[in-house]
Amino acid sequence: MFAVFGLGNPGVKYLMTRHNAGFMVADKISEEFRSPLRYAECQAMTGKINRICGENFLLCKPITFMNLSGESIRNVMNKYHLELDQIIVIHDDLDLPIGSIRVKKGGGSGGHNGIKSITQYLKTPEYLRVRIGIDRPVSSESTVDYVLDNFLRSEHKSLKESIETAMFAVLDIIDSGFIFSANKFNKRIPN
Repeated sequence: MFAVFGLGNPGVKYLMTRHNAGFMVADKISEEFRSPLRYAECQAMTGKINRICGENFLLCKPITFMNLSGESIRNVMNKYHLELDQIIVIHDDLDLPIGSIRVKKGGGSGGHNGIKSITQYLKTPEYLRVRIGIDRPVSSESTVDYVLDNFLRSEHKSLKESIETAMFAVLDIIDSGFIFSANKFNKRIPN
């Protein structure tokens, strides 16, 4: 069984912020499979995604706030006896343009505090990731302010496309494996 973790910050205040791109993908998956995330367990809202075709999986949104995401993920892994290769983390990424995604295994944090927390709690960076592009700030705005700002209205179309693409990448990882998904989705480079 896989556990899929969309990263973000809980609360209405953060709902449409760039840092909540992972939550947005989790919400899209939940909506697509008509399986609301209800159960607060292991410091996460969770729900079992039951599929007619394909493997069932656990969908999670850690409610620890971004900087402590690793605590929730470690708790879920312990409760469900999951191995490292059974988790998928979906998160925002400043190094990718809006509208793009990348499938990755391992690597650094790129300054992302949620990824730093997960790596600290799991004691390794070698977990599967689906990265959602949010661009870098073009002005003198601080990175912290930028990721906690809402997406601009002009970015909504690209955001919607990347959220849907990320959902399909997650499903492909579960059904066909990391290498298949990486080969398929990492080729898409927006103009």
